[in-house]
Amino acid sequence: MMALFGAHSESSMADAARGGVSKGLHFIQSNPFLCSLFTEVFGCNVPKVLLVGSEKERHEQFIMQFLNTIVIWGGGFVYDKGLEKAVFQSSTFYDAMQKGIGQAEHIKDAKEWHAIGKTAGLFGLVVPWMFTLPFLRNAFTVWSTGATNLAQVSGLQAYDRDDPTHQRQEEKALHKNLSVFATSNLAGVSLGLVGAIAGRKGMDQAMRGEAVSGCLNVFRSVVRSFDKGFKSLPLIGSKDPKASVLFKDGQFSQFDGLPLVASWILPGYGGYLAAIRDPVEAFENIGNTIIALVSFEAGPSWLRNKLQTSMEKNPNNPLVRGAVKNLGSVQNTGQLSKMLLSTVLYGMLPTALNLVTRPLRAQMAGFKDEPIQQPVKHQPDAMEVENLPAPLHELVHGEHADKDKSPFKPMPRKIVSTSSSLNSRVQQYQLLRV
Repeated sequence: MMALFGAHSESSMADAARGGVSKGLHFIQSNPFLCSLFTEVFGCNVPKVLLVGSEKERHEQFIMQFLNTIVIWGGGFVYDKGLEKAVFQSSTFYDAMQKGIGQAEHIKDAKEWHAIGKTAGLFGLVVPWMFTLPFLRNAFTVWSTGATNLAQVSGLQAYDRDDPTHQRQEEKALHKNLSVFATSNLAGVSLGLVGAIAGRKGMDQAMRGEAVSGCLNVFRSVVRSFDKGFKSLPLIGSKDPKASVLFKDGQFSQFDGLPLVASWILPGYGGYLAAIRDPVEAFENIGNTIIALVSFEAGPSWLRNKLQTSMEKNPNNPLVRGAVKNLGSVQNTGQLSKMLLSTVLYGMLPTALNLVTRPLRAQMAGFKDEPIQQPVKHQPDAMEVENLPAPLHELVHGEHADKDKSPFKPMPRKIVSTSSSLNSRVQQYQLLRV
């Protein structure tokens, strides 16, 4: 009896687990925002923080990866709601547009202007942040560790923070990276707000049935041309006639597809390449960019579609029946395969390969992990010491040979060091003479 009860209990727990997995996958599949966020965190952030060459690199990756996720996925929603409330909801036509009150043509035109304005505002936040985040990472690394390139961060090139030459390199690198970050984000947010205000004005004119003014018409024509051209790009474009670079309904929650590629992936990897610090990093960043453009969305999506089509054609296959039983549906199976493939191709595989081959590439680039040789200082010999004047003799030996006859009084400890180094005492005397 107990055995039957135990078997029934285990069966119920297994069914509950399968039901939970099925519901979770269905929820992620129906919410493109969560799907992209899952791929970002588990396919990029976690592998890149764990697979590093040194603790300095771990801190650098942690700052870059998770700060990126927090600002974009968290700050994006806050900025979206603030922009909506401050710019668009203050319009007297906002509620009428949302509820569809008015002429259909006017409402359609107004909703297009709303999407254009919100997209411009959101792009103004996301695009410059994504482009300049690698520069902020570089600045943080210079400030906290003094390392000015990836070879130094990884421990493959020695450096001395007390060396004047390296100090000048630190100052130059810090100023350059912070300048790019500050000016780009200020300009981007400013232009984004201008675009959002233009969208609000166009929305108002459309709801009133007025002809759009000249500058606004030019602005909309530029946006439409960009949207059309972007959709036709190979690999990253889309043949779907409904696809658009504009956020659907002007909502940041539709951060998927072409808006994600245009505002996040392309500027992110553009900045990734622009912020390269040495040949070692150049090889890795170029390779990572090519892999990311294929493996984040295009490759896994293609595999998901192929897998789902094959499963639908062979429903009686034992593997298909098992997958459907455990995951709930063919679509859930395809979604899980897409997320797993993104994790392996986008985060784990390139990061691991870069880590393994980095020492060889650093050696080929001429970087050496050797102690920095300091110049050898002159050490006075015994003859030079004997011929020293009396005041210097005191500095060398620590006391006067004849205290009563000496016209000099012992120097205070706070002025002259009591170091036993002969060379140090000679240098101190020379400075006192000057």
